[in-house]
Amino acid sequence: MSAQSPFLVTGEGGWNGSANSPTLRVLDDSGSIQLETQAPIGYVYSVALSPVSEGSTPPYPEWTVASGFYGEIVVYRTVGLELYATKATKKKRTKALEFSSDGRILASTSTAGRIQVWSFPQPCNPGDCELELRLSLSHSGSWYFPIDFAPDSTFESFKIVSGTDGGTIKLWTIDGLVETDVLSVDSGAVYALDWSPYGDMIVAAGSGEITVYDSSDLSVLFRNSEAHRGRVNDVAFYVDPDDNNIQWIVSGGADGDLKLWSIPAPGP
Repeated sequence: MSAQSPFLVTGEGGWNGSANSPTLRVLDDSGSIQLETQAPIGYVYSVALSPVSEGSTPPYPEWTVASGFYGEIVVYRTVGLELYATKATKKKRTKALEFSSDGRILASTSTAGRIQVWSFPQPCNPGDCELELRLSLSHSGSWYFPIDFAPDSTFESFKIVSGTDGGTIKLWTIDGLVETDVLSVDSGAVYALDWSPYGDMIVAAGSGEITVYDSSDLSVLFRNSEAHRGRVNDVAFYVDPDDNNIQWIVSGGADGDLKLWSIPAPGP
């Protein structure tokens, strides 16, 4: 789901041509299906929405991207689900996709242990679009490989946080095409990540636990080691719309629970 947008895009598995062929669906905020299409990528492993198009009514993300079993990334215009481009990454099982806040760069991860950063086509026409590989970083082989951009990331300079189920979180600072800084910590399995909207914190979901880090140095601000029974599948910051303060973290676990956590106030 994209912020400030009434649309949600979902992907589901199944092989091409089977009864459960991979399907992308656009739903409105009531859960009603607005559009759907068959994605030519084998199993749908991940989907991502670009930021909301400026001036669109209703507000909607211009682009939807999806990835599949053999590493392909497909690019659709969200309204209409018109296929614009297909990119073969040569990395089997592209596991995660994330847009930068300005919508100009896209990051993908794979079970080959790579982070690939793509320049996203703006503008482009059907058949003429191409994702250009800007950067390829080595993390480590992993089945679960979440990733997120810092909220102030731009086309010229950006930060990425990544994690693996091998227990490593890395913070990458990129200036142009040069890797300028890498910080890493060992923290148990990492199944999901979210960078706070104001850039000061990163929350990580692990095996039953939620950990919040200072984004400047990955020092631990606080940790709940008994957040869920079993794996924590997803986690995100929640901004109070009335005062724009980050007061809560929402988490979903393999135990079937969805939980809302208050963020402790900083100490003296």
